[in-house]
Amino acid sequence: MGDLVAIIVLNRNQTGYTRDCLASLRANEYRDTRILVVDNDSSEDSLLNDSLLNVAGEFPEVEFLYLQENRGVAGGRNAGLRQVLAWRPQYVLFLDNDTFVAPDFLSHLVARMRSDPRVGAVQPKIYYETPPNRICSVGGKFYPRISHYRHPGSGRYDSLEFEHASEVDILAGCASLMRAEVFARVGLLDETYSPYCHEDVDWSLRVSQAGFRLMVEPAAKVWHRISSQPRSNPMKLRELAKGHILFLRFHTRRSDLPLSVAWVSFYLLRRFFLPAVGSREWRSLVAVCQGLRDGFRQKPLPIEMIPS
Repeated sequence: MGDLVAIIVLNRNQTGYTRDCLASLRANEYRDTRILVVDNDSSEDSLLNDSLLNVAGEFPEVEFLYLQENRGVAGGRNAGLRQVLAWRPQYVLFLDNDTFVAPDFLSHLVARMRSDPRVGAVQPKIYYETPPNRICSVGGKFYPRISHYRHPGSGRYDSLEFEHASEVDILAGCASLMRAEVFARVGLLDETYSPYCHEDVDWSLRVSQAGFRLMVEPAAKVWHRISSQPRSNPMKLRELAKGHILFLRFHTRRSDLPLSVAWVSFYLLRRFFLPAVGSREWRSLVAVCQGLRDGFRQKPLPIEMIPS
């Protein structure tokens, strides 16, 4: 018997993706798992017509938690955590429903955890769905002087450069395995970032600050579908802009504030404002401005702690 891994899969109006994700998990070679699908208040059409209820019937080994409101990524995962931590797992896996996994991915992740008790969380090598050898994430790097982070391997094609396990600053939220004990040390996800954006970066930094290592295990492989690009989605642009401001507020040292403000201003201008003006996407421009306002106005929510 291995150590129990509790797997939390979020769903919201994407029943087809969830079905594919669960099918790939059913082929998983690491057998000591329990899976919880957290439905983030999908619409009635998604629940009844495309039928998440039918998916539940197709996967009787999977447990389902139906939320009565959309709590966002952090809130939905926290709701799942409150339930699965009662199972007393050794590890918890966050997995987006628009991913599918290699059969041996979890065995490699657990082996990396067992190799060093200082490792608090580990992510697989994450590819885009198309082309399947193009990297989405092999972990991120954080630059504290400018309150910025990036995923250096993103967009590049797989090569020998990405074949070795390495320590990173940031883990991708779409697929990461955590020690359950970490949540007792640092608490649950910060729901200030709801509905989504930057909650995974914030949590990664809190885990590192608690003295744990963050790793990438390239032998574990996951593929990630991307539902829409931020520049074509005003709602996503609004949340991205808000997340950048919240992250600047929460993770900038006072001595680095002038440089961080300068960099984030330049980044937002280059990444969001100028493209929106150049293409005359006025809805996108308004969305970014609303996100900046939201980021400054948002009051921080308390991070929920759990018993050891």
